[in-house]
Amino acid sequence: MTRLHTMLAAAAFASLGVTALPSGAHAQAFISGTQLAKACASHTPADENACNGYIAGSLDEVAVNTDLRATICPPAGTKLSVMRMALAKYGAQNPADTKGSGIALVHAMIKATYPCPAAK
Repeated sequence: MTRLHTMLAAAAFASLGVTALPSGAHAQAFISGTQLAKACASHTPADENACNGYIAGSLDEVAVNTDLRATICPPAGTKLSVMRMALAKYGAQNPADTKGSGIALVHAMIKATYPCPAAK
């Protein structure tokens, strides 16, 4: 993760009021799917920016993770605002998916919204 992304992620998490990970062997997710879906559905600039930053970081993870790239194929140039609205809608329509981590929610939404074409 670049320094810029680290700073953006820290700002995004701070604006959501999320505390640091607890120490120990069983650390929980930094942000829950419920928190992320709520931020993405909000229309306040701080929440929109936090959601956009989280999605951008998630897409960076997809870009460097071969296993994820094989199943998640968002079109190049897709705007973060479009993905933010898709994430808010997906979270509202799939409340069971909001029970896990924020990153799991983003991955589930992108897989459902932007599946990779079947290999021929």
